[in-house]
Amino acid sequence: MTGSFALLLWAWIETARNMGRLRLWSPFLLYFLIQAGAVLLLTRFHEPILAPVLVPVVRAIAGEPALHYPLFYLALPSVFSRLSLGLDLIFGAWLIGAAFLYFRQADRPTERVGGSLATATRAWPRLILLRLPVILLLYGSIYLLPQLVFGRPEEVGGNTVRLIRYGSFLVGVILEALFLYAPIVLLVERRGILAALGRSLRIFGRLPGITLAVVLVPNLVQLPISFVLRHAETIVRRLSPEMVAWALVLAAGAYLVATFFIVGAGARLYRVETEGFEG
Repeated sequence: MTGSFALLLWAWIETARNMGRLRLWSPFLLYFLIQAGAVLLLTRFHEPILAPVLVPVVRAIAGEPALHYPLFYLALPSVFSRLSLGLDLIFGAWLIGAAFLYFRQADRPTERVGGSLATATRAWPRLILLRLPVILLLYGSIYLLPQLVFGRPEEVGGNTVRLIRYGSFLVGVILEALFLYAPIVLLVERRGILAALGRSLRIFGRLPGITLAVVLVPNLVQLPISFVLRHAETIVRRLSPEMVAWALVLAAGAYLVATFFIVGAGARLYRVETEGFEG
């Protein structure tokens, strides 16, 4: 138990030591800009150039009332949460793969290695397919399964809603932990998609508690922001509807920092798994 905690602490310390290296932040900053840009585009969904695409999306997710101001901002967190899964699949898979390689190279300053972003770009389609099962399971656990088991949110009590909310959060953490190492396995060991997923599961099986902590603890920063976003009606009434969009940008920034520590620590744990602690 003490050894596991020491290994976890070492992984976080090593990641924290790299916080001043802008190059390591570049994949996360790029993904943050993509997410922030998506929020901005959603707030301009009524523009003629965007309306043919975004109006049907907003209507399908949140209904006809969400197309009108200020009701749109009440629905914006729900709309963006679904859209963000698509961004995660298309762009997150690519950039997280690159980030894993950046951290791996940070531990090898004297080793001649290829470009991380270029390597991840060449593997982009495979990284998407690698990420697809996780996204489908996340979508099912967050949106489909609770509705099948408990019914629509407006039909259940407050305690059940809280159970769904925090249960979905924990399920998401477990899913991310199970497949945390798959991108670096695919890129470094040059394995196939199924082999990379299986290898990630085996590494998790050897480091279950540490891997869960690596994913869980940084993600806790999102809970207070999620609490604020669930009270979008208060923000709209007492402050300004547009503040909901800024809260989503803040949430994207929190995700940036959390993912930096998750990927950084995950890369170090993978290093221990493949090279040993001395390596």
